[in-house]
Amino acid sequence: MITCLFALGCLAAPAAATVSSNLDTQAITRATDRIEATISANKIAVLGDNVSLDSGELVTFNFTYTPRNASVKFGYIGPDGLFYGLSGYNGSINKGIRVSERGSYSLAILNSSDEAVTVKGTVNY
Repeated sequence: MITCLFALGCLAAPAAATVSSNLDTQAITRATDRIEATISANKIAVLGDNVSLDSGELVTFNFTYTPRNASVKFGYIGPDGLFYGLSGYNGSINKGIRVSERGSYSLAILNSSDEAVTVKGTVNY
């Protein structure tokens, strides 16, 4: 299922699965939008508290991650409970994703790899 999510995510389409069963239990602390964390294999890590966003707002991710060949997506969990994300490439991402409706969002990173991934970077919203 994770492989299918990755394939669909390359098209920046929403993943059609709820994320509650894949949430990483590790808390990630965000300080002034700078994030450094290790995300367990095949887990989604939520970045801090929910944020309120309006329709059309842009969330930008500027990260590096190791290992560089890992399957990692950066995005959010929408009010509908689904994960929407953008794929990194060759150990980095510098992309933005717009939210489609006003609501409460959880910024998140999905590690679809079979090993832990270390991420470093910023998220702006």
